[in-house]
Amino acid sequence: MNLIKYFIEIKKNNNDLMFYNILNLIINKSTPLSSIIHLNRVEPISKQKHNHYLEDLITKNIDNYFDFIQYILDSESDFKTAIDIFNFIKINSEFKNSYLFKYGYKIKNNESSQFIGRDEEIKICRILLNRNYKNNLILIGEPGVGKTSIVAEIAEKSEMDIICVEMNAVIAGTKHRGDFEERITQIIEDSIKFEKILFIDEIHVLMNCSNMEGSISATNILKPYLTKNDFRIIGATTTEESFGIMKDKSFERRFNFFKIPEPSSNILVNIIKENFSDIHSNINDEIILKIFEFLNEIKNKFYPDKLIDFLDLWQAYNAHEKKVVDVNKAINFYQICTNIT
Repeated sequence: MNLIKYFIEIKKNNNDLMFYNILNLIINKSTPLSSIIHLNRVEPISKQKHNHYLEDLITKNIDNYFDFIQYILDSESDFKTAIDIFNFIKINSEFKNSYLFKYGYKIKNNESSQFIGRDEEIKICRILLNRNYKNNLILIGEPGVGKTSIVAEIAEKSEMDIICVEMNAVIAGTKHRGDFEERITQIIEDSIKFEKILFIDEIHVLMNCSNMEGSISATNILKPYLTKNDFRIIGATTTEESFGIMKDKSFERRFNFFKIPEPSSNILVNIIKENFSDIHSNINDEIILKIFEFLNEIKNKFYPDKLIDFLDLWQAYNAHEKKVVDVNKAINFYQICTNIT
């Protein structure tokens, strides 16, 4: 009788004390978890079935192993599932004590604003990230073209765990030599251990972000990891700032650079239709053209950000007035609020 069948037999016979003692030995790694799973190879747990359940368990903070095991077994009769759940929670507990959790957050799509278009860009990014070699990516585009939104959509569509690292937090308080290097190195090691993809917005700040004399730059810390296929990083930067990155040839050649342009006019019209339906139902092509003529004159902002910004303010104005305000009034109001003359 193999080990799993032995445990199930004990459970069936209601010999809880023996069952708990044996399970406790496994949890304390007297018997490797991999051996147990190998003995009882079954289909992986369905994410759809267990996602919310696992999230609930993580928040329980049950310290006593036996109470915790009993809590799982009340809901999960399959022994392998119980072991998998325990292992999942243990890993997440370790993750919550990691540098990566301290200095980053899981990136996800903003559910309040439906993502429109960019299917081709998302497909290309996913392919580049799935390369065996050179699987690191830098998105180049002006502020507001949707680089971060694309990363969020990649995370959602591919079920990749992408952690946005807040570099200001990483740098803050690094007064002594070695502090910054330790944080960056540990963040990278954590991303490998917990199988996360790093995302660094404004990645160009890495070129000179070590603020201690004699310290190693973040790019030099990163370089050895960029050749490993168990480490992946996504960066975002502007066209102008990307030239600074490209000056470091050994850093540049480890990345795929992908240009993100402003979305097409068709995508922009769809943004109005899908996200601002109350406005769209009361306007025509002439009004849409007037909106674009106005926004095209704003040279220091880019689509789709400036369109969404305008429509969002117009929608708030409508809510206040309890009617759809004339487009000319909306434009004047936007100019007042944003100091555009």
